[in-house]
Amino acid sequence: MVNAISLTTKIFTELNKTTSSLVPVAIKDSADIVGRTTMAKKEGGEHEARERFIEETSTSLVWLGGIPLSRWLFDKAIINPLGFDSKTNLELFDKKKNTYQNIQDNFEKIKDVKLKDQKLNNLAGKLSDSATKEIKILGKSFNKYKSLQVIKAVVTTLIPMVLLSHTLVKMNFDLTDKIKKKELEDKYKKQPIPSQNKEIQQSNNKKDVNFSSLKSFMVETFSPVALATSATNNPLANMGALDFTISGGRIAIARNTNEKIEYGIKEGGIIFFIYMGGKLIQDGLEWCAKKIFKVNVNLSPALLEDSKKGGFQEKVKEMISDPSKKAEWMNFDNKKEKEILDTIKDHLKDEKGFADKEFVNPVLKAAQKTGLIKLLETADGKFVLDPRKYIDTSKISDLNKNVAAFTENAGKNTSKTLKEFFAQAKNLKRASLILNLLICNIAVGYAVPKLQYMIREKRTGTKMAPGFEKYAKMEKELQAGALNKAA
Repeated sequence: MVNAISLTTKIFTELNKTTSSLVPVAIKDSADIVGRTTMAKKEGGEHEARERFIEETSTSLVWLGGIPLSRWLFDKAIINPLGFDSKTNLELFDKKKNTYQNIQDNFEKIKDVKLKDQKLNNLAGKLSDSATKEIKILGKSFNKYKSLQVIKAVVTTLIPMVLLSHTLVKMNFDLTDKIKKKELEDKYKKQPIPSQNKEIQQSNNKKDVNFSSLKSFMVETFSPVALATSATNNPLANMGALDFTISGGRIAIARNTNEKIEYGIKEGGIIFFIYMGGKLIQDGLEWCAKKIFKVNVNLSPALLEDSKKGGFQEKVKEMISDPSKKAEWMNFDNKKEKEILDTIKDHLKDEKGFADKEFVNPVLKAAQKTGLIKLLETADGKFVLDPRKYIDTSKISDLNKNVAAFTENAGKNTSKTLKEFFAQAKNLKRASLILNLLICNIAVGYAVPKLQYMIREKRTGTKMAPGFEKYAKMEKELQAGALNKAA
């Protein structure tokens, strides 16, 4: 629970989550579809454009729609009806690893608490069941819940993987094959269409699908338990694993070596700019803002734009004018997990530490606004930690460093009022996020495809898609046959 922020701030806050939000991914994906399809039509013709459009849109539909939908359906049809709460983080089940955050302790703390949300009032009972109730097939209930989440992660990754790396690719190739052969039949009506060259056919058969290397990659690189755990926190968790396997499958099933190379360039570019490039570019832009404008903008827009009474801007002002406040509040750096958790709980119980639905301490306020701390409101208007969520205390320590650095940066500013400083920080942050998105969109929608076509022309001496090579050979045979008949 946290006080409302404006729609614009929400949008920029989502854009700032370069590695965990679907919003920037969806925008980049749209740029990829439009740019790649347009360039394919210009460079390779309508048939290649059709293949690229079908390939990219089907990927997006499954990737951005199918996976979230399948996860939601799995929760509604299986996990929730069995009495579990599907939002419970699996990290809470590892008592050896998480001594101070585990499901047994968490449900004990809320078993007598009445929550404001009526749907959650049996939450303690559900969490209790997930830790103690016996299930015949998979052992104790908490083991069953863990197993169900692992199954969900595997199913919602494996099925789209097979569809996108094999089934839909083959269907797309078969559609092109059917259309191209029909064109040749219409053009050379009096001649039978020659069968595919044996060498090409054998080559295709060898490359049909060999998932042994893909399977090995999955086993060695992605743990199902890790996937299931991270997926409860990050909607992109399944997609990251899926994208790597899709790329491998498409390269494996490509119609010839040149097409394999093009798939490697294409898939590598998309993966980089969606999962890694965005974060690296953002870090670079924020570094430039600090060097050029002397403003630290590595905090979330949800903080930089929090100008309400008692908000983040006011807290920074207090710390600048009263150094003792900074010493009092900036005390999460290098602290152990238990110390941070105890501090959070103490602040939550104290009216001086928690007011107007938010923490007073600016670091905890920042953690709440950025989702590191999740709260639930009780029936009597108080707040408790959401027992289904795991708190990554190392990130709170990092946030402490960033808030302290920003406060020091703001305090050293002499050319502007604090209000003007925050306005500049907000504008620079927004500008960096927009520029980051533009760079990524230009990269996936223009630069990477352009590189792909440049390499194609250099390697093959033609703009024709490598996968269409066999149709060019067919047409040459038909033309030769036509000339022989005419002679």
